[in-house]
Amino acid sequence: MKQTIIKKTASGLEVKFEVGSESGVISLAFQLNGKKHTGYCFVNAKLEYLKEQNIKILKIKLDQEMNGEKSAGLTISESDFDIVKRAYYRIIAEKKEAEKAESEKREAFLKLKGYNCKLVCNYDETADEQTDLAGQRLSKEDLQSYRYFKNGKMVKEYEKELLIKEGYFGEQVKAEKAQAKEEAKKIAAEKESLKKEIETSFEKAEKPEKTGGNFIKLEIGNIYCDNSDIYGCGGYYFIDEKKAAIWRVNHNGMDGDDWRHNNIKTGGAGAIGIRLPYSETLAKKIIKLNELIKK
Repeated sequence: MKQTIIKKTASGLEVKFEVGSESGVISLAFQLNGKKHTGYCFVNAKLEYLKEQNIKILKIKLDQEMNGEKSAGLTISESDFDIVKRAYYRIIAEKKEAEKAESEKREAFLKLKGYNCKLVCNYDETADEQTDLAGQRLSKEDLQSYRYFKNGKMVKEYEKELLIKEGYFGEQVKAEKAQAKEEAKKIAAEKESLKKEIETSFEKAEKPEKTGGNFIKLEIGNIYCDNSDIYGCGGYYFIDEKKAAIWRVNHNGMDGDDWRHNNIKTGGAGAIGIRLPYSETLAKKIIKLNELIKK
């Protein structure tokens, strides 16, 4: 949501301001002599007002953007920022009113479908102060949890899922959601099938031993289906560049693991690697599985 304000500079030039508010950011864009200048500052969206400090920060940013063009006579006075603030308040109010109307409309729709919204987790007034990741204190509303019930039983879906399910956004969105769900099931089934086929192939694999106590280095080739983590778990498939072998590598570096079984060099305690002679069929299956995992 944006609002445009036209101002004139001291020298009579016309300046176009665009005031917008989104996710707690107020932004200002203006044009002078065909060149666009921008400035912005972060504000607390929950408080819904602009502090003078934020206004001053924004003014400094705008001044810096202008550089040598100050000679054109553009002055950003307190009255200019009063206009900006009023525009910001208006945008916030309109946005809040629109959100309230939409919320009431959705609630009425779900009630017609037999759903009731109930509070299932309340705010503890005696608890220590709660904050989010940004350090912002959470309000009573933030800590309350509401769920939907039908025929006295809580349903698993949240509001948006129910609205799609019941056709609030139209049959097309409902059909698209169902199609996406069906596609996800197909992909999951295909992944599981490929995993089983690949692992069946590796039942005949050999485990090369370390030579002279030295770990085997897998350096030239490509890694697929990698789910390694920093704790020494997970693994991957490795197809060497010369297409001589395909490896299955499982990390074995956690505390409590028996590191004596490790034969593959890693950045930690090592991993257990088994290999098969290169097979075009197996390689294609691994590459296909890798593609499905990334979807």
